[in-house]
Amino acid sequence: AVSIAQHASAMPIATLPELLAVLESGKDFVQTMPDKNTFMSVYPVLGAHGIGGFLKTISVKHSEPDRRVICALLKIYSNYLSILLESETDTLTGLLNRRTFDQNIGKIVAARTAPDLPVSASGKSHRARRKGGVAEFHWLAIMDIDHFKRVNDQYGHLYGDEVLLLMARNMCKVFRQKDKLFRFGGEEFVVVLDRTSLDNAHEVLERFRNTIEKHEFPQIGRVTVSIGFVRLDKAEVPSVIIGHADQALYYAKQNGRNRVC
Repeated sequence: AVSIAQHASAMPIATLPELLAVLESGKDFVQTMPDKNTFMSVYPVLGAHGIGGFLKTISVKHSEPDRRVICALLKIYSNYLSILLESETDTLTGLLNRRTFDQNIGKIVAARTAPDLPVSASGKSHRARRKGGVAEFHWLAIMDIDHFKRVNDQYGHLYGDEVLLLMARNMCKVFRQKDKLFRFGGEEFVVVLDRTSLDNAHEVLERFRNTIEKHEFPQIGRVTVSIGFVRLDKAEVPSVIIGHADQALYYAKQNGRNRVC
């Protein structure tokens, strides 16, 4: 029997000694089970940044030919993951790219808003999921680096690329793992915030804006970002949602920049 272990919630690898052994050694691990008749084997699944997962097998025998076949299949699988990652992510920043956004925005809107309208026993739908009496939705934010052309013109594209890279790194630090981060193109970035209230959405985006404002960019110094965000609504087509976010961003740009609207 072969299975890839997946857990509904995160579990520290330290609590799973067989996975920890593979993580530390980078090699497959074999152990005889208590019944003495079966073997547990754990293999590393390599991703673009090292070990990205584990394949665990339970079998009545452990032979070298079987091991070589499994290792060969995992190498093919790792190559497939690398190709998939390369096609879906931005080369410079490592964030999801515009192509991935365009291909999946419809699914993102549907998946992110489907639970917002649960149908009650009476057949009526509720307006939104509520937590502590506060309505929670998903949100889409478009973020644009202010006066980025000046950075490229004055310091060169090498420093401009560094600003984009540091922007992406700060995004990964500030936003949650469930939030979806995209480089939309040029100096524009998009964030799809996981379910939260309007006040919390504004707060986290304001926190990110403030983080960028205070960040010391090498050679350049101060850089700011303008942000426009809207609620994801499955009643509207993705192009309309993006259009609304663009309008909010435009308003931020026209009213002083370095602000969240």
